[in-house]
Amino acid sequence: MRQSYIAVLQIIFLFIIAGMVMSSCENALVKDLDLEDDFDFEQRLGLSGTIYHQFDGEPDYEVSVLLLAESQSIVESPDQVVYYEGGEVNLFSSSGFVGEFSELSFGRYAGIDTTTSLSYDMPHDTYTVEVTHPTLGTAMATTEMPEPVYLTEITADSIDVPPSEFSDLTPFLVTLTFTDPPGENFYGIEVDRRTADTDDFTIRPRFASLNNPNLIWLDSGLVVFSDEIFDGSEYEVSFYIDISVSGASLSSLTFEQIKSQLRIEWSCLSEDRYRFDVSHQNFVMTSDLGPFSEPVSLYNNIENGLGYFGASNYYIAKFDN
Repeated sequence: MRQSYIAVLQIIFLFIIAGMVMSSCENALVKDLDLEDDFDFEQRLGLSGTIYHQFDGEPDYEVSVLLLAESQSIVESPDQVVYYEGGEVNLFSSSGFVGEFSELSFGRYAGIDTTTSLSYDMPHDTYTVEVTHPTLGTAMATTEMPEPVYLTEITADSIDVPPSEFSDLTPFLVTLTFTDPPGENFYGIEVDRRTADTDDFTIRPRFASLNNPNLIWLDSGLVVFSDEIFDGSEYEVSFYIDISVSGASLSSLTFEQIKSQLRIEWSCLSEDRYRFDVSHQNFVMTSDLGPFSEPVSLYNNIENGLGYFGASNYYIAKFDN
């Protein structure tokens, strides 16, 4: 009987200890989940966007848009974006005040509206954007508008491939030639239809570098690269374009007709824009690996805030020049 009593006490004691351990673990878990305290979360203003300057070519009227939002703790739903509306967004150059961005909606502020365009007439000048938030303070960033670099030649050659009943894509090899100035330079390429009001055909660009391992195809369709391997020299960059035809048969169109409908948006990018694009693409690519992904830091050049502020000096070039 005594042994049975002792055994019962032992069992009760073990249950008490187990309860204490479980309670301690629960408290520890709750403490660990108090992420704002553990990570010392500090809310800041998020600012992201690019200012554009078109230095040549047919007018394209690229709109400079900045997105403003308040950063959130990781314990909050990422779907609940807190846009900053009603703010004042000012742009300055080294010469002084340039202008104020006009508010659109959902935290977006445009540098051009139906009547007024901000003028960036000084390529290779520095520009600073400044935003003041009533509780988060003033966020600002500075970037440099790059010098314009012209394409000296655009060539396009059709690629003979056997016809296939499974695909209506026809590849074209495009080569761009230009002379890179000395120093660090960053470029962007985008291929599009020249006119949007024709339904003769549509294109799907498929970029594949033949001689530049640094060519990066972004989800937006823009290709970016640096001059790291050809600094200060003449260079050729090549890629493929896939053409799919709608509203007409491919055989009814000549190669010259196809080229006449295409255009190249050639961009000289600021280092800030390029660094952010590359870091964001790496972030997207590694996120697909789930728990096996390596952490990737997004490029940030916002003082007292998060995000990036960059510049693009671009022009529209035609295939049939």
